[in-house]
Amino acid sequence: MAASSLLFPWPVRVGPYAFTALAEPPARFARPRWLSETDYNHQIIRVRAGLSPEKTLLNFWLRVVRAMHYSAGLDDGCPEESFTHAYAAGLIAFIRANPEVWVWFNRQVEAQLSPGAKYARYAAGKPDVQRIAPPRRLLVGKSVYQLETMPLELSARLKCWGDCNLSTRVMRLSAELYGTQLAVIFWHELVHAMHREDGLDDGHSRARFARCQAERTIEFMVNNPQAWRWFLCLTAQAENDSRVHQRLRRAA
Repeated sequence: MAASSLLFPWPVRVGPYAFTALAEPPARFARPRWLSETDYNHQIIRVRAGLSPEKTLLNFWLRVVRAMHYSAGLDDGCPEESFTHAYAAGLIAFIRANPEVWVWFNRQVEAQLSPGAKYARYAAGKPDVQRIAPPRRLLVGKSVYQLETMPLELSARLKCWGDCNLSTRVMRLSAELYGTQLAVIFWHELVHAMHREDGLDDGHSRARFARCQAERTIEFMVNNPQAWRWFLCLTAQAENDSRVHQRLRRAA
């Protein structure tokens, strides 16, 4: 039987777990036909050995997303909003808990899918990277969304930090947001758009939500390099990162 090999030397911390990420042959899987699986009892993430770098990356991230959902107590039948915020809050918590793994993940996306994008440098919070203005438009699947500021008065009246109109494809974030909270709410609204692209809503399975989030995240990274670097600036540093222009464009 072929030997196992580490994907990287650091633990993968999600919720209460500290997983070891391994590339292993199918014979070592509980379900040999699967390309990846999670062993919560032994805290192991398995990705099938011999996959292409792109499939290895996707299957690793799929397992991370599924662990976020599991740690949040989500299962089939939970509402779409729960899967949305579990991923938004879970992603920021993952970045904080796994700085080395986060840089590795961004480096792999850059190397395999976005050469020259400098994602790893931004993820690592290197001091010499340039300031990033917030994006005005976001490509999510085949749809283009406009990103705008929600005035404070409207945010207070609606009692929300932001919203995403899936019909007009306008995403609004409260003008008072910054740092970690801006990153969480931005990702929350973006995930709603990801779900819309795949036709997901209340009643769909945990497996479908996880696959959508994993695939659409990597796709978003590839298709929106400026927006992704801006997001990395938000998440890589202290809560008020001076490299990020935090004010968004006001609605006309």
